[in-house]
Amino acid sequence: MKNLYKFFNKLKENGGAIWLEEKLIKASVPEVLQTQTTKDFVKDNTSLIVSSLNHNGVFSKSDFLNKLIYKDFETTEYPLSFSQQRLWFVERFEEGTNVYHIPTIYKLASDTNIDAVKHALQQIVLRHEVLRTTIDQSGEQTEAIQIVNEGPCTIGEIKVQSTDDYEELIKATLDRPFDLSKEYPIRIEFYNVISAENKT
Repeated sequence: MKNLYKFFNKLKENGGAIWLEEKLIKASVPEVLQTQTTKDFVKDNTSLIVSSLNHNGVFSKSDFLNKLIYKDFETTEYPLSFSQQRLWFVERFEEGTNVYHIPTIYKLASDTNIDAVKHALQQIVLRHEVLRTTIDQSGEQTEAIQIVNEGPCTIGEIKVQSTDDYEELIKATLDRPFDLSKEYPIRIEFYNVISAENKT
């Protein structure tokens, strides 16, 4: 995959482009890259190029030129970044900690379309692989790795009475440690505060 993205970048740096059009590869190749090496690379990697362009939504020359980062659709296991290594060490050492939590609470209007908000949040998680990662150090692995998952983020919805001490319930949720080996590093929950008068 690295060689493929190097090819894409080299093509872009020289004013060229490659894209899919009606499932066929189309290209604008600058003279400097019109070599047998380029032809052989495209020929030998046709299926990989098609898959990458399709996965990244590159269906025109402008799509190619405007695409800054290409998603790697093949690799699912990556080494941890330094920040992740530190987080993983702290979690293992403390057996769960909330020291790195960044809690945020929003009060929504009663007529908010909750399904639309959920959909938007899921799209954010879908777009950013780091929000869909878990950390694995099982078996004989000496180094932990991050696993990119494809499943949606779990979104909870809890109904509470206005007379309940729901603020303490929310605080407990915010303070609850993550199990980074099983959970995504993002937790989303909706609290539906039901009025005692309306009971809705």
